[in-house]
Amino acid sequence: MASSIISSFSPAQIRQLSTSTMSTLKTADIAAMSTAQMAAVSSSQLAVIPTVDISTLSSDQMGAISASAILGLTLDQLRAISTAQETSISTKTFAALSTAAIAALTTDKVAALNSALIASLTSTQISAFPTANIANLTTGQIASISTKSLTGLTPAQIGVLSTAQVAAFSTAQVAALTSTQL
Repeated sequence: MASSIISSFSPAQIRQLSTSTMSTLKTADIAAMSTAQMAAVSSSQLAVIPTVDISTLSSDQMGAISASAILGLTLDQLRAISTAQETSISTKTFAALSTAAIAALTTDKVAALNSALIASLTSTQISAFPTANIANLTTGQIASISTKSLTGLTPAQIGVLSTAQVAAFSTAQVAALTSTQL
């Protein structure tokens, strides 16, 4: 399909493309999609876009992917996105990532998470982080974890925190910790 045709489609027309058609789009086709078109892509459509094409999405395109569509990202696709692409994902969309997706984030991708993305994590997502990723969080990232989400930290995760990371907890965060966590 010619990229000039793709760029002419309305978001409603994009939603009607079959997964078979989406899987055959070329890199230029994907690159030609507007943010409104990317926002219209479903989870099943996103899942079949070749991984190499996911890695070439612009930050604006990545940021336009909806919370429901992001669930379609495969682990290979997630691993292929750059840290710049990752940080352009909206907090609402990031909070929709599965625990498997969170667990698959590499240490460099976790290191690139800004405070807004960290704050958007749920307690279930927090508990999915491998301990190595918890150990590598900056003090600023630790301070960004919401008190509600902090309850997701497992005793093993708390056990790998450095003195500096523990010192970064606010008094509200400390109050949110349970006896089981400590």
